[in-house]
Amino acid sequence: MEKFLALPFIKYSIITIITLIIALVISKILRVLIDKFIKQSTVKLKIDHTQFNFLKNAVTFIVFMGAIIFIFFTIPKLKALSLGLFAGAGILTAIALFASQQAFVWSKDHPSGVEMKSDLNKSIKKQFDKNGIEIPFPYRTIVYKDK
Repeated sequence: MEKFLALPFIKYSIITIITLIIALVISKILRVLIDKFIKQSTVKLKIDHTQFNFLKNAVTFIVFMGAIIFIFFTIPKLKALSLGLFAGAGILTAIALFASQQAFVWSKDHPSGVEMKSDLNKSIKKQFDKNGIEIPFPYRTIVYKDK
């Protein structure tokens, strides 16, 4: 049995499974705690608690990314690969895409919130124009046929 557990494949498989189970448990506990806190806070603030699902998803993402990084650095053959993978722009892109689902801004009232959103969109558009970035516009060609 000791020889069997000494095999690198078995050893690293066990480490991977245990790490993922621990990450799952931590993620579930944090999601329950965050959900409880958000529901209590949103009752006081009189806002919809479903707007904060992004926060719960972000916490889950961070926990599992930590687990994956731990697994990659634990397994020697994956360590060299992980240095290139995590140092690259790919992980930053994944984080940016994940975080861009929805952003929250609090304002004193609805009209000022609409104005803040409009100002933000205008400033983004100005920066895009300044740097030569075009926002694609869908084109549709309609062909009329005479019968």
